[in-house]
Amino acid sequence: MNEYLLSLLLGVVEGVTEFLPVSSTAHLRITQALMGLSLEDAYWKMYSIVIQLGAILAVAHIYRKRLIELALAPLSPAFYRRGLFGMLRHPVGLIGIAFVATCLPAFLLTKLIGKNLESIYVMLSSLFIGGLVMILVDIVFAHRGR
Repeated sequence: MNEYLLSLLLGVVEGVTEFLPVSSTAHLRITQALMGLSLEDAYWKMYSIVIQLGAILAVAHIYRKRLIELALAPLSPAFYRRGLFGMLRHPVGLIGIAFVATCLPAFLLTKLIGKNLESIYVMLSSLFIGGLVMILVDIVFAHRGR
């Protein structure tokens, strides 16, 4: 397939799936696999990373004031006057909790993750299971909201 057409198609897949609540990276890699591109090829791995850079930079640009505000929050004495639980409820504290909750399992499962990271079956099943969980959560909380 023509490289320009291939890039256009992959760009559309990235753009359409970036703002879905499930992985745009998985959609991009699955599309690459369906098009016969090797997921092990270093060029296509790098391509997947670089093509997402635009979306990441756009989000950083849109939220730049809020990101700067969050980055500067721990420098303010008011941040520390909240006490430990107040600091943990602040977005910076919540980001810290989420970071630790993500890093710990990732660190402990590094070998397993590395071995299965490029598996099309893992990507497909993760998208499917993640989608089901989101649907179930929506159903449960939709009934609670009434």
